[in-house]
Amino acid sequence: MSAEILDQFNQRPEIFDPLANHPDPEGLYLDSLRQSSLLAGREKPFNWELDNYLSEAALHRYRAVVDIEAMIHLAEAGPYDIPMTDDGKATLRSIYDPKNFQSDEVLRIDHLGHRHPETSEWVKPLEHDVKAMEVYVGYKMDSAGLGKFKQWLHYAETSEDTNNLAWNLMLRDAVNNVVVPSVTRVADRLAHFSVSQAETPLLGITHAQNASPQTVGKRFGKSLYGTTEVIKELQAIKLTGKYGGAVGNHNPLVVLHPEFDWDEYSKDFVESFGFEYSAVEDQRNNHLAVTNLLNTVGRVALVTHQNVQNAWLNIRDNVLVQIPIEGTKGSSTMSHKINPWRLENSEALFEQARLLIHGAESGLVESRDERDLSDHDWQRGYGDMLGRVVAGLNYVTCQLDLIRIDEDKARATLQGTAEVLSELLQTAGRALGDADAYNGVTKATQGKKLTLEEMREVIREALPDSDLKTRLLEISPEDYVGLAPKKAREAAIGWHACRTEISKGVLDWRSGIDAVLFDLDDTLVFGDKQELAARMEAIGQDLQADITADEFSALMRTNGWSATVEAFVKAHNSKHPDQTLTKDQFLDSNRKISGSFDHMLTIAEGAHELLDNLDRKGKKKALVTARGPSSLPRVLDLHDLSNRFDVTVHGLETEFGKPHPHPIGLALGRLGISGKRAMMVGDHQLYDIVSANAHGMMSVLVKDGELDPMGAVPTMQVKNLQQLARKFAR
Repeated sequence: MSAEILDQFNQRPEIFDPLANHPDPEGLYLDSLRQSSLLAGREKPFNWELDNYLSEAALHRYRAVVDIEAMIHLAEAGPYDIPMTDDGKATLRSIYDPKNFQSDEVLRIDHLGHRHPETSEWVKPLEHDVKAMEVYVGYKMDSAGLGKFKQWLHYAETSEDTNNLAWNLMLRDAVNNVVVPSVTRVADRLAHFSVSQAETPLLGITHAQNASPQTVGKRFGKSLYGTTEVIKELQAIKLTGKYGGAVGNHNPLVVLHPEFDWDEYSKDFVESFGFEYSAVEDQRNNHLAVTNLLNTVGRVALVTHQNVQNAWLNIRDNVLVQIPIEGTKGSSTMSHKINPWRLENSEALFEQARLLIHGAESGLVESRDERDLSDHDWQRGYGDMLGRVVAGLNYVTCQLDLIRIDEDKARATLQGTAEVLSELLQTAGRALGDADAYNGVTKATQGKKLTLEEMREVIREALPDSDLKTRLLEISPEDYVGLAPKKAREAAIGWHACRTEISKGVLDWRSGIDAVLFDLDDTLVFGDKQELAARMEAIGQDLQADITADEFSALMRTNGWSATVEAFVKAHNSKHPDQTLTKDQFLDSNRKISGSFDHMLTIAEGAHELLDNLDRKGKKKALVTARGPSSLPRVLDLHDLSNRFDVTVHGLETEFGKPHPHPIGLALGRLGISGKRAMMVGDHQLYDIVSANAHGMMSVLVKDGELDPMGAVPTMQVKNLQQLARKFAR
């Protein structure tokens, strides 16, 4: 696998054109000519994609996403009887489809005034953007025949309930669709140079002085490694969402429906977008998670800024050679020049971005009383911050496409610099027993520029005759690169692993899940205990077994079918040594009776909905159950579950049942997925959650009630599968 990855990065990426997907590049350039701001003007070709996600038009549409989904959530999970059909929900969702949504109309309602679509009466500007969106969506609901639901649009919400979730969605889409691809393009090129130049030796420089040799690939690899480490941080960031009304307490809803759990309802809604619920807020979200995101993107800018400076120095030293583009000019007067202006532009953009991000931290977080509006312009500055980073990254990509490595020049940096072997020489002297080797080598080399032959003379004088001395006399600076080639390739392999994961999405807890594992009984199917009790009673009657009520209760608590069989036989035989039963007799009786009580089993409400939602999101699914291979297919067929799982592990496939981690490990192995990319769903804190936690998995306990305070702690608890299904619905 590593060889395939290295071979992939050994190939140079295709030349990047930042306007390749733009419908009208000429129009973009002409429009940018008359803009006073940097990103809308000069740098527009390098950041235009963000307009789809962070513009005012996008904000109007994303607000509609939140409010329409809130209305659907109210119909699905609220205390009201709202007869909204699946077709009605689909029609509502079509309103915020990018192909249908008209932000221009929202602007007219907000600032310019408009004519009512039914009465044609002139309606003055509202001068409230969220209400303008609400009015627009209401008009669309009327025209679609869904006006009867308008009373539930923006119901018991405050503008910031809508806004904070809308901004989260905008940031997440901007990061996944623009920022991450921009970083990826840079990192792919760094990986290419890391691999293709892993062996090319280069003079190392520390403190502006000649230092121990490096390789060109390792220098790029170091840049790549730093970029990878910062990008990994994006995977750990979870945006938080607030949904609590005017001051965060659900005030009117608590009065109207004091018996309803509005906090759990709101938590479900926020988590259904892939965000974490921020339970204790005032009118607005605290923005802490967003500032964490911005600071991480700022570190991407910082790391790339450093990489740019080093690349600029390598261009100055002619190790990196710029490829001329026919027709372009490098200087207005000095015809020979090709200036690395793209790198220099990117430096300024990264510096500006980091200054804005630094200011945003206090601007977003600080607020008076239950809120003021001081955060709004900082939120509207997200495009300025991310846009500068994106433009800078795209400039770097373009510059990396326009350079080549002069391997001869790189090697030439080591000619006449044999003094850099002094580190090796003094270390070898110590290894051979000379405690003063460092001082001796210092006298012979410090501040001097030595040829290879002069350095070898120093070696002859400094070291006693030995195999080590012979080896040192054969080494040149070009050979003295240590593990640099290996580390250059390791950086590329590390980036490949990171790239694979971030390509699945960030800033959404669901994107970190590739597979969902399920327990069966009391999770997907109910009634197993009743069915087992009826079956055990029938077996007892068939075998005329002497099992008391207490013994029967103990049997029902036994973990695992084999243990249950043994306990049954033992309970009877201990009282009737002359009329013993065998396991085979028990199993024969069970085979005769098996299936007779399957009518007691029922499918959990929401099970198929959850499985359907997971299918739509491309998640693999596995079943890990204690049921044996004889009853399992019958139960799955009975409830249309036979073809719903990619992998099934039944109770007789492993010597150890849950809570031992082996059954889940077996499923993960068959799926080819690590525990950290999977989630286990079960009903038991011991059997399901303990075994899931042992694999470092996300775990979900399906239980309507309090957790056992002494039991294993799940990542998440839901009352039923419908609640979990809603978390994967959007």
